[in-house]
Amino acid sequence: MSDKKFYIRKNFKFHASHAVKIHGAFENQHGHTFFASITYTGNKNEDGIIVDFQELERFIQREILSSIDKTDLNKSFQNPTTENIAEFIWSRAENFASGITLYEVMVCEDEESCVFIRRQDKNG
Repeated sequence: MSDKKFYIRKNFKFHASHAVKIHGAFENQHGHTFFASITYTGNKNEDGIIVDFQELERFIQREILSSIDKTDLNKSFQNPTTENIAEFIWSRAENFASGITLYEVMVCEDEESCVFIRRQDKNG
């Protein structure tokens, strides 16, 4: 039995605007080019891959980007924080394929401000 664990990550970006509610008040509406990634873990199949990147790209476009790219996120979220956007992506990405496990979602508003959600192992 191998002690190796394989991960596959797909990076993508989307453009959207939002006004986040902080301390009870909404900030001014502004836009970002968000950078995001989804990471799965799993075993290689008979073809030697965890999953086909093109298949994953089509899934991201259909199930995630079609809802948030080039939109006003306040129309879809009560409070479109980066954390809430990451949670939305996680909820959609969990349903991608059987045989692999969603490990991490990352969403960045810019190069310096990112949120991660990561699956915890059984030891915490």
